[in-house]
Amino acid sequence: MNQWFDFERVAFRDIAVHENDGWVCNMCYSALFHFDMSTLDMNFVTELPAKNVTEYELYGPIEYYEGKLIIAPIRGTDILIYDINTGSFRQIPVDKMVDVNCVNLFQKIIICGTKAYFIPGRSHNILCLNLENYSMESVIGIYDLVADKGYDKIRWLISDAYRDGNVIYMPSWQSNKIITLDCVTDTVNAETFGAFKAFSSCRKFRDALYVTARDTQDILIIKKENATCVRVVGPEKFLSERGIRSIFFSDEKALIIPYKGNMILETDLYFEHFDEYMSLPIDYADEILRMYPDNFSCCKQLGDGRIVLYSLFEGRIAVLDMKNKTYNFKDTSLNETDYAYVKKYFSDKKYENIVRETRGTGLNQFLEYISNI
Repeated sequence: MNQWFDFERVAFRDIAVHENDGWVCNMCYSALFHFDMSTLDMNFVTELPAKNVTEYELYGPIEYYEGKLIIAPIRGTDILIYDINTGSFRQIPVDKMVDVNCVNLFQKIIICGTKAYFIPGRSHNILCLNLENYSMESVIGIYDLVADKGYDKIRWLISDAYRDGNVIYMPSWQSNKIITLDCVTDTVNAETFGAFKAFSSCRKFRDALYVTARDTQDILIIKKENATCVRVVGPEKFLSERGIRSIFFSDEKALIIPYKGNMILETDLYFEHFDEYMSLPIDYADEILRMYPDNFSCCKQLGDGRIVLYSLFEGRIAVLDMKNKTYNFKDTSLNETDYAYVKKYFSDKKYENIVRETRGTGLNQFLEYISNI
């Protein structure tokens, strides 16, 4: 039975990559780790500043910008700016701008020019940070645009975000709306698509925006002149009760990542022919995988087209190269030196506090189950 909140492995939601270097924030305790993106070898970098470094999932979203790492809180109280060369941190408090008592504050960082946009998970606001002087340029409220009457406060407002030029597209996890943010004026608008309940991800490719529907196999394709819908009809073992996690593009192909199930599909741009791109070594007979809704905590396409996945309960990072149709897997176990250091360091700070209250995230049942194994 794999336990993903332990000292031996690193679990993460997002990865920042620059050339051959990658960085992640550990989900289990407040620490920064580095990956060699060629070998996927990993090492501990530093503790992330926090009042309680052993609290579960303090930080997650992360992006690289001119020698620095921009880090967003999940349940922390500060945006962090980490200088890679000096190893120093700048902390920018956000407790006056968002409700820091909720979990999943932000789920993504989008950089446009010299501005960083912090895209909400459960926060009601988008934050815009000036990366030249680290001042907060704007706080953009989106709650009234997104939330319906039946808004579930435990769920995320926004499921994904994708930038195309000066426009950021953000599909809603809660409703059938797609939010657009103009990065020049910092204004937002919403468009409703009545045939859908909610969305899980989006990507712009050529002249169309592709938006995957939540809990179904449908993909909404939006062009200037119209919007159409296609249904992914892949092999039976691909289908899952929660539909499509993400969609990525390269040349004339699309890659479809499921929420559950161990098959990744490759298809043409008309979604008529489906082939198995790869199968993941995941045992879905495992009871804990049925309890947790999402196999991949990280699912990200890099600037060079490669795709990084992190399989949460298998503890593996995967890097997929769509152009060459190759992929590389490696587990995220710590090396002996880092393991000894991290275990001693965080044990001294009462690591057992991780398995305590989880603020209504749905993890209580999960943690109780694990503790009895």
